[in-house]
Amino acid sequence: MASRTKQKEEARARRLAEERARAEHARRQRRLRMVGGAVLIAVIVIAVAIAISSGNSGGGKAPTAAPNYAVRCTTRSSSRIIASRIRNFCTLPLAVVGNSCTNRM
Repeated sequence: MASRTKQKEEARARRLAEERARAEHARRQRRLRMVGGAVLIAVIVIAVAIAISSGNSGGGKAPTAAPNYAVRCTTRSSSRIIASRIRNFCTLPLAVVGNSCTNRM
């Protein structure tokens, strides 16, 4: 018959092994959800791109005067610049608001 100390050590080892197994299972589940979410987003983006490209194919209809873009340029130059920045995700530098007395070391 094992001593009480030996039984406690075995119980502790068993408990630690179960905790490690649960943590590993949770880690795998998180990783699987993350990968599954990324794949789902990629599939949605591809499906939307296909739907948009097939929607503009015409299908035997007479061509329209101008293609349907999300952002159109108008005749004003400032509007063209703004539309170009939106389309190409350009940003302008902004002033940083804060305390000028703060010194970083």
